[in-house]
Amino acid sequence: MINVIFDVDGTLVDSYALDTTLFCQAVDEILGQTRFREDWAEYTHVTDAGILAEVFQDNAISPDGRMENAVRERFGQLVTTALSDQPCAAVQGAEAAINGLHQRPNVAVGVATGGWSHTARAKLGAAGFDPSSWILASSDDHAERTVIMRTCLERLPDPGAPTVYIGDGEWDQIACKALDWAFVGVGARLKGKTPVWIEHYASCDLGQVLQAALAN
Repeated sequence: MINVIFDVDGTLVDSYALDTTLFCQAVDEILGQTRFREDWAEYTHVTDAGILAEVFQDNAISPDGRMENAVRERFGQLVTTALSDQPCAAVQGAEAAINGLHQRPNVAVGVATGGWSHTARAKLGAAGFDPSSWILASSDDHAERTVIMRTCLERLPDPGAPTVYIGDGEWDQIACKALDWAFVGVGARLKGKTPVWIEHYASCDLGQVLQAALAN
């Protein structure tokens, strides 16, 4: 048995730019004009809850649960509206890859995203996936990415089995190193930055890629 856990934005769904833009818009609408760091990688925890907490800190705003909930709700509204106008696409080959893994009796599949669950499921659905029965952990579970990832693993049938995480950000790679998980980088942002990398799922035999990651 092996566990294969995916990120969402940029990993399964081509939604990284959309997600970033609308998150910032939601924050500005609720908190007023705010300062964001130049790169998401500059945040300690690159998750919706983690970034929002540091936005409060950077802008000298006292943390307020009602404001946090308002940002979460507004972000969901913006994402839903944007997807109704123009659904985002799945990363090339991702649907076939997920379906193929689900058909393997020796593979358990989960999703651990730094996004909130309602927006993650909305983007997955818009891209043609049916995430209703997926095992998913998100920023609703914790602000720290490694905790989100462990939470997803604990929800899988055999948490002690070898685990491979597939993600598109350097923060995914850092989290996997901290957890001692195998890692597969996907997409342009990690090209040349990780030993096991794929451009997209249609460009490879995913089974071979997973074995390479576990052997690395």
